[in-house]
Amino acid sequence: MPATDPLWRIAMAGGERRPAGADYAWDNRERTPADLVILQAVDEGRVEIRPGDGRILTADAGSVFLVRYGEPSWYGFPTGQRLTHRTRWLALRGAGLAEHWDLIRAGAGWVLPLDATIERHLRDGTALADPAARTPPLTMAAAVAALVLDLCAIARASAAAAADPVDRAIAEIVAAPSVDWSLKAVAEHHGISREHLTRVFTRRLGRPPATWLTETRLERALLLLRETRQEVAVIARTCGLGSAHTLARLVRARTGQPPSALRGTSWASQG
Repeated sequence: MPATDPLWRIAMAGGERRPAGADYAWDNRERTPADLVILQAVDEGRVEIRPGDGRILTADAGSVFLVRYGEPSWYGFPTGQRLTHRTRWLALRGAGLAEHWDLIRAGAGWVLPLDATIERHLRDGTALADPAARTPPLTMAAAVAALVLDLCAIARASAAAAADPVDRAIAEIVAAPSVDWSLKAVAEHHGISREHLTRVFTRRLGRPPATWLTETRLERALLLLRETRQEVAVIARTCGLGSAHTLARLVRARTGQPPSALRGTSWASQG
């Protein structure tokens, strides 16, 4: 991707109708690329979502759900469902979208009502994604940003309405993953125990706080290594990984290569 292209874009848009009794199942652990996120509307039928933490959620007609590739979630038809199924979706790609999806789900949950605002974004996004529309990249990036901001506003309103201290603590961490958080200090600030915060965070996000923070910071660092000319030490500090040594160790563990091997994969051809 050229360095001048906007990062946020609609990778795919579509819809389908399946007759009663049809099979329908997706395991997101097996799907790539890992930075792709899905907003899917259920217009008819019912979809079961398993976030990977033991919960089983249901998205009925008139709702939307949010999942992303590469995470330990699954969605499909409940066993024995005999309902006609009709759905629409937008698949989005870009730097930081996975983190935004985590933030939105932490505040509002994985399933949201299909209100007029989300309906408009689905309709407009589908039109923009049509190759025949020849949508300018900046126009598409602005549309994705507007969708994400509206979902974040819904999540904030939902979290505020819940007024649960542990929800506020989780939202605070997820909103700023590069901060050097002290879990004990965050828990005390919100009047809860560190153990309770850890349990709920793990249940909601599918990973303990330390693991989630490290993986989120590393994903951002990998993107910056590929997309920018920033020094490795600067990237490490920007992403909350501390030092170039720590970043190099994590990159080797994830990719089997040093950070230098990943540099400039999107701008090398630019000279």
